[in-house]
Amino acid sequence: MKSGGIEQLWKVATAFSRSTIVPKDYQNKPDNCLVALEMASSVGASALTVMQNLYIVHGKPSWSSQYIIAQINNCGRFTQLKWKVTPTGRNLKGTGSFKGDLEDVEFIAYATEISSGELVESPMVSYKMAILEGWYAKTGSKWQTMPDIMGRYRAASFFGKLYCPEVLNGLQSGEEIQDVEYSILPDEEESRETVAKEANTELFDPDRDDSEAPAEEAHQEETPEEKPENENQADGTNPKLDF
Repeated sequence: MKSGGIEQLWKVATAFSRSTIVPKDYQNKPDNCLVALEMASSVGASALTVMQNLYIVHGKPSWSSQYIIAQINNCGRFTQLKWKVTPTGRNLKGTGSFKGDLEDVEFIAYATEISSGELVESPMVSYKMAILEGWYAKTGSKWQTMPDIMGRYRAASFFGKLYCPEVLNGLQSGEEIQDVEYSILPDEEESRETVAKEANTELFDPDRDDSEAPAEEAHQEETPEEKPENENQADGTNPKLDF
């Protein structure tokens, strides 16, 4: 892009950042708005639409699932996206570490490709998958409160990544990143250090070479034990004198 184009784009980004209509992540942040403008140009959407649907989860940009579904429906390659929802009747109690009472349900997103008339389907998503992958048990997981919606969202995301990845511009849905990504919280890191100190141990250092330990620690000399001058001193009696 020419320098004049960049300057013009920066002016537009600055104007967006001054608006109170854009999400808070973009208010007074022209650099974030500039990224959104570039993304909008790449996917052929309006800048405001991108700002309203582009989220940063664990430092990674991601789309809202509603946006993914809308993009699939509006790309012109498929009929409207629909879902096959199949209750299996299987109780998932005892699946992995799951101890609740939940019957499994399977979700498949599907549509017809307009050019070929072929029916295309997403990989199957189910409650069982959510439990085994660890999505269901995560703190604050929407799988526990709205599993039917999450099953449809995940199936739609799979469909988009398989059949029209260019529509998503290589990004995942925000729900996917929330399900699979995690980070060590500050209080967890502090707890690790506290445990190490209380145990009187050192935190592991991968660069440490134990072969270079100080000589006085590696080779401690034993102090020789004093021996009595004769056998009589050993049993506590006076030494025998010869006259």
